[in-house]
Amino acid sequence: MANINLAGVLRAPLGEFAYLDRVKFTHVTVTGQTLPGFTSIIKIPDDGSYDIDLEYGNVSIYTRDYIQKRWLYRGTFTINSDTPATDLPSLLGITTPLTDPQLLITQNLVEDANQYAIASQASAVASAASAAEAQSIVDDLTYTNTTTGLVWDSTTDIYRRTGSSNFTLIQKQMKRCVLNVNGTVNYFLNPNNSNFKSDGVTPSVLDGTDGNVMVQIPKFYYKYTVVGSAKKVEVSQTPQTGFAVHPAFIKDAVEVDYRYYRAYEGFIDTGVLKSISGVTPTRSVDFPTFRTYAVANGAGWHLTDWQLLHAVQILYLVEFGTFNSQSVLGQGNSLGGDYGVTTGLSNSLGNQSSDASNSDWMSYRGIENFYSDIWEMIDGINIREREVFLNNDYNTFASDVFAGDYVSTGLTLPSASASYIRDVNFGGDGFLFTNVSGAGSSTYITDGAWSSTGDRVFYLGGAADGAICGAFYSSAYDDSSKAGVVIGAAVSF
Repeated sequence: MANINLAGVLRAPLGEFAYLDRVKFTHVTVTGQTLPGFTSIIKIPDDGSYDIDLEYGNVSIYTRDYIQKRWLYRGTFTINSDTPATDLPSLLGITTPLTDPQLLITQNLVEDANQYAIASQASAVASAASAAEAQSIVDDLTYTNTTTGLVWDSTTDIYRRTGSSNFTLIQKQMKRCVLNVNGTVNYFLNPNNSNFKSDGVTPSVLDGTDGNVMVQIPKFYYKYTVVGSAKKVEVSQTPQTGFAVHPAFIKDAVEVDYRYYRAYEGFIDTGVLKSISGVTPTRSVDFPTFRTYAVANGAGWHLTDWQLLHAVQILYLVEFGTFNSQSVLGQGNSLGGDYGVTTGLSNSLGNQSSDASNSDWMSYRGIENFYSDIWEMIDGINIREREVFLNNDYNTFASDVFAGDYVSTGLTLPSASASYIRDVNFGGDGFLFTNVSGAGSSTYITDGAWSSTGDRVFYLGGAADGAICGAFYSSAYDDSSKAGVVIGAAVSF
């Protein structure tokens, strides 16, 4: 088969890798074993790299920017032995520099457009807020490489990215590792296949012998801004004015550089709750007992805590720009009654996320079955008569406690029974659901909620509940004594 090779790295306008952008090739002539209409699509990985063999013939090429989410036709090109291109930019002819007059005109047009955009945004926002608040929302038009975020309008259900377009700067540093009992990394796993250590050659041991399999999450700083229905969350890898270190990274009253989220749903092995591959997650155990098994790992270990969950939800939201996790990561094991599928189904994916086609399992940056498979107990949050209390000291985690380190958020959850979430809290207390009226599986949060009166605990994710499952599916319905086949738990450090 005759073809040309195209290889290189694609970058966005500010120099960051063009992660999740796509390129589509459609043949319009018969060439060799390729017929008219045959189409191939490549998705650009974290490092922006691509290496493809493009078959001879007349080929129409389209590109799809992840942010704009629409295909753009780039032209039809003749591919043969005389084609000089060795990479996509040269093939598409977009590397030809502008002449000085062209460059000046282009710069003037861009500057005019920016001024009109800024004026328009400021006028719209200022009508609902002070000048200072308005500036906080519209300053995202001035792009930087230090902060990135997302604005969601809870009335119109429209999203808009803010700050740097390098919105995976923090997320692409999330990586699977095997963690020692003392919380130090035994070794990192291969980013593309967890069955191997980082060198890609040495087999990894994921059965608990070498330690729990975890996802290392780097410390980051965050900021919320709410102006009317415009709700913005921003993150930064470095300290910024108005930002705070995320509370998930305050442990034992000390700021830590990393936290560790479980890679797999929890499995009890000789009285210890573990994150290991190749097992069926343990279920039908009550909350206090699961907590005891998590702590049995040693000092610093506990159940997945509310603030660590909140940190991961922020990173997900900023990365994908939508609450609708099923639309980008797949529905996961959201159908049928096979709760608690065998762990390790995502091993061949490594640190990468699943995509929308996944229907039996899903993974976000190495966190397997973050939702849909079984409900996961979340610690550090207790609910009394729908009023939410939070505790950020894992040493005093306990069920049915509403004093001491458990401090009221002042937020009361609405009554909910498999209700789709319309709105959530945007603030340091996390994405607590605040409205469950007028939403659906494709509008607003797109995930569901449960709540009831009394002293309650919190679960995340759902269990084979279909479209209502997702990264924000929340339950404050059961008490701490509940033990069911659809409920599990997992460890964190």
